[in-house]
Order: sequence, then C-alpha cells, then structure tokens
Amino acid sequence: MPTDQHVTSRMVLEAQLELERRGADAFMRHLEKTEPELANFVLESLSLIYQKMSNLGGAPQKTRKAFGHVQTLLIVSIESLRRAHLELWEKQMGPALGQLDPDQPERADPEFPRQS
Repeated sequence: MPTDQHVTSRMVLEAQLELERRGADAFMRHLEKTEPELANFVLESLSLIYQKMSNLGGAPQKTRKAFGHVQTLLIVSIESLRRAHLELWEKQMGPALGQLDPDQPERADPEFPRQS
C-alpha cells in the first residue's frame, strides 16, 4: 500500500520525549501561537472528551489517567506531523526557508526550540 512516509519513528519518539520533558501545557501554548484555529479545535474537543469521560462514572483518578493517554496521543500526532512537514519544507527550500519567515516560531520562540 502506498504511503507518504513523512513521519518517521524518530519524529514520533522525539515528540513523545519532548512532551514528557516540557508537558502538555507548553505544547498547547505553542500550538496556540502557531496554529490558533487548530488549537481552539483541540482544546474544545479535549474538554468535551474529558467531560464525557467524567460522566461515565468511573473513578476520577482512572478518568484523568485515560484522558492523559488521549491527550498524549493527540499532541504527539500533531507534533510528529509538524516536524515531518518542517523537514520536508527544509529539504525543498534549504536555508531559504528561514529567509521566507525569519520570525518562524521554532526559531524565534526560546521556550520551544526545534529538536532534530
């Protein structure tokens, strides 16, 4: 079956390790800066998921743990795709990519440096 194969296992692992190191809040702040519409959708959806999970009547601790897995899945997926797209653009544009937007968040945001 054909595939784009832009996201590598390395990108997924790096995103997961970065999430563990920085925490979900830092990822969401970064997403709000770079993709505000997507961040809004993600935050609203996660809030709805948590509310529905809480209404199932399970133990609060188990609900929070399961919700954490959902949040991790979503954040790692988004970040892995972001890294893959950035790498693809860098392969196509080379150093010229930075000249297109010198204020690119990954280069300008000291709170969230790009990992390679």
